[in-house]
Amino acid sequence: MHRARTEEQRRLMPLSLRLTIFFVFGGVWLTGCMWLALHLYFEAPDEFGVARHPWEPTLLWVHGVLSIALAYVFGWIMARHASEAWRQHKRRISGGLLTAVAAVLSISGFLLFFVTNDALQLQSARVHEVIGVLVTAFAIEHWRVLNGRSRDGS
Repeated sequence: MHRARTEEQRRLMPLSLRLTIFFVFGGVWLTGCMWLALHLYFEAPDEFGVARHPWEPTLLWVHGVLSIALAYVFGWIMARHASEAWRQHKRRISGGLLTAVAAVLSISGFLLFFVTNDALQLQSARVHEVIGVLVTAFAIEHWRVLNGRSRDGS
């Protein structure tokens, strides 16, 4: 019995790493959603047109800093967790979808930061906002069932 428990513990991520992943992913998601809510619902007219909420720049800065940390954490997940699960045929569909969503968010975030073309920036913003809000559904589906078992075998 003790040996089986040890094997189960080895298969799971260490608690500190799991908490780091939740903190970084959650922080990026929360700062993005907070910025979006302030941007959409808390602007006020002023003499120059529209005044943005004063917390928007700080939230974007924190979102960007956490996104850099997220890139590192995501790289670790892909190198260790995803590659091992892929070899074992565990959660391939949900993991692949979550990876694709993370890639789209990374690319659209990159475009928002570096591209100056207004039309491309607007399109990137809409993609980033919609998928950013919905990414939680993909994550919940991926983490929904312990031990890699789900109804569709993914």
